[in-house]
Amino acid sequence: MRHSRHARQFPDGYNNPHLWLLAFCVGIISLRFFPQLPPLPWVGAALLLLLLGSIRWSWPRPAAALAVGFCWANLVAAAVLDTTIPAELEKQDIVISGQVVGVPSATAAHQRFDFEVAQISWRGKSYPSPGRIRLRLYQAQPQIRHGQQWRFTARLKQSRGYRNPGAPFDYETHLFHHRLRATGYVRAQPPPVLLQAPPAYSISAFREKVADFIRTSLHAEGRAGLVTALVVGIRSDMNARDWDVLQRTGTIHLIAISGLHIGLVSGLVLMLCSWCWRFAGSLPLLLPAPKAGVLAGLLAGFVYALLAGMTIPTQRALCMLVVVALAMFFQRRPFGGETLLMALAAVLAVDPLAPLSGGFWLSFGAVAVLLLGAGWTSAIMPPPMQAKTPQRVARKLGLWSLIQLVLLIGMAPLLLALFHRISLSAPLANLIAIPIIGMIAVPVALFGLMLYSIGWVQAAALAFESSLWIIEKLWMLLEWLSAAPWSVWLQPSPPPWSLPLAAVGVLLLLAPRAFPARWSGLLWLLPLFSNTPDTLAPGEFRYTMLEVGHGLASVVQTRSHLLVYDAGPRFASGLDTGEIVVTPFLRELGAREIDALVVSHGDNDHIGGHRALLEHFPTRRILTSETRLIPLSRQCRAGQSWVWDEVRFEMLSPPARYARKGNDASCVLRVSSAFGALLLTGDIGRPVEARLVHSEFDLAADVLQAPHHGSKTSSTEAFLRRVDPTVSLAGSGYLNRYGHPHHSVRARYERLGIPLYTTADEGAISVSFVAAGIAVQGYRGVGAKYWMQKPKQLNSVIRFAPRRQPDSG
Repeated sequence: MRHSRHARQFPDGYNNPHLWLLAFCVGIISLRFFPQLPPLPWVGAALLLLLLGSIRWSWPRPAAALAVGFCWANLVAAAVLDTTIPAELEKQDIVISGQVVGVPSATAAHQRFDFEVAQISWRGKSYPSPGRIRLRLYQAQPQIRHGQQWRFTARLKQSRGYRNPGAPFDYETHLFHHRLRATGYVRAQPPPVLLQAPPAYSISAFREKVADFIRTSLHAEGRAGLVTALVVGIRSDMNARDWDVLQRTGTIHLIAISGLHIGLVSGLVLMLCSWCWRFAGSLPLLLPAPKAGVLAGLLAGFVYALLAGMTIPTQRALCMLVVVALAMFFQRRPFGGETLLMALAAVLAVDPLAPLSGGFWLSFGAVAVLLLGAGWTSAIMPPPMQAKTPQRVARKLGLWSLIQLVLLIGMAPLLLALFHRISLSAPLANLIAIPIIGMIAVPVALFGLMLYSIGWVQAAALAFESSLWIIEKLWMLLEWLSAAPWSVWLQPSPPPWSLPLAAVGVLLLLAPRAFPARWSGLLWLLPLFSNTPDTLAPGEFRYTMLEVGHGLASVVQTRSHLLVYDAGPRFASGLDTGEIVVTPFLRELGAREIDALVVSHGDNDHIGGHRALLEHFPTRRILTSETRLIPLSRQCRAGQSWVWDEVRFEMLSPPARYARKGNDASCVLRVSSAFGALLLTGDIGRPVEARLVHSEFDLAADVLQAPHHGSKTSSTEAFLRRVDPTVSLAGSGYLNRYGHPHHSVRARYERLGIPLYTTADEGAISVSFVAAGIAVQGYRGVGAKYWMQKPKQLNSVIRFAPRRQPDSG
């Protein structure tokens, strides 16, 4: 009886299908924040109990829907994790056979493609297929094409990405989301064997042919890659400069074939087909013109999604289109909150790992913001028949401008949380670019695609050239906006607790105009901008060795100064760790300039990223042993010293008039204060170590940057005993080809009782020299999630006292 009274009190709430859908979505999304996957049997048992209870009572039904979503996401995530290759196969020459999936991308240095593995063997033993993997072939031939079946000899490793503070893009999460559980490269010997040619007719083969035709007809000049991206969703031809312009102006969504483009194509086809259907004789009596238009638009969206490669963002957009089309077909309100909820549930049911993608949050967030702001913007909508044409145009322009402002306000918390930036030029850029790209450039390019598909190649080339001409004219404005000093707001990532407050602020600001105290929402947004780095006291300093693969990039902070020691590598593929690792980390620190940049020597794994740093940050002083490689730099010499905030910096090598170059010319820098000492050694080897051991310099340090990444030609016992570190750190890549740190060097450190931590195992490593002692922390253990590689040793913060109190100078 007690339950029946309770059930009668809340009958509609517990039995509301929309509540069940919402709970289902929450269950799927919640798994994204778990550090480890919960045991599936326990999750299944809880789900079974809730489902049994739902038969008798109504109150467990929302919880059962949540459990269904959580269990479904858990099943999919566990299945993806199970495809991880065994550790024994890493870095071995294994034989794999399978099929190329998707459209490969090619540069002058390599070809990159995804490969669906059918068989895998090593030393005559077969292993379970890891599913889809990502491979590189470091040669132009043979040319890899979609649908080909190959047998390769390859070296693989488990999917892994750099783990650094402030990084806006997590490659490891990206790989997991796309079900890529291994990466590697194809060995040149024995040569690859083509098992089967690609099918003559397939969507991906057609996309490749279209992309090749666009490259040929536009001569791959200027921004031809933008046309290829708009037509068939292949973005590998776009250059880094164009990406930067799109990011700074907030228009990158115009190039990704997702909700905007699919919606525009579907809308245009819907209107055209609805109009034509009215003249189709008796057919409108069988199927009304509006419904015929909806079906045609849905079909057009599906075809465009296929041409875009049916990527995960495209699948998400297609799910939303299906829900909207069904709502319109059955004469329901197509753009209400209920439709958005159904689209969200459909996307999550198809792809439970979608919450790992920033695009998921941005796409649904943008639609939700527009729905929230509908009441705010509707006040300036013109009455249907009461305004003259100029007034109607002015009001439409005002509404379009207001929509851009609403998106800027509503999306600010998400943009800061995901990318640590807001494009202030985005409202103006999108106000102009969306109509030009969506209403002119895309239709013209798709018209060229239609002409190409029926064999009118010369007319198709003219259409593609026309689309490119339109884009080039628009690009002049985008480049001007991108170059404006006010174009982008950059800041450290906001504190997590500020995001719920910001959500309240957005709800207030976008509430209907009659809602009281709407503008108080600005106060709720202020905590987004309150994340300031920890302040160090005089004499305290912090050292961070960033993970950049095989290489070195590190930062020393004092109370009011910042020194960068080495900038990481720049790879032949164009990947620049100075741009994607060091610069975001400095932004996270709130840095506006670099007080000193020390580039130890001229090897790419130390100097490669320095240009990106000099482009982004004013730099007061540059010291290096290779002054010919860096303009306006000064030679580092033993005896140079300075003091910042009671922290002493002293250069110990190379000596004056040192004639040699390369590793042994590395700038050796000692940093010390009353709270401990740090020794940075670059890539010095045994000869320099021996010279330093017999020098008059004080080498004692609590923390040592292992010379030359721990190679067997460094870290001699005499040097280690003279430095006498408590901890040593090495910048090394995961399973790097050099084998650093060498096993003999690891054994030497272990014999001397010196823990050796590597960035390959721990991610970025931070060491704080403060009054409370010296603290060492690895970033791979911070905010770890179930799909990420776990740290090897630094599972928590390690603290110890300095061995002695050095003179702060």
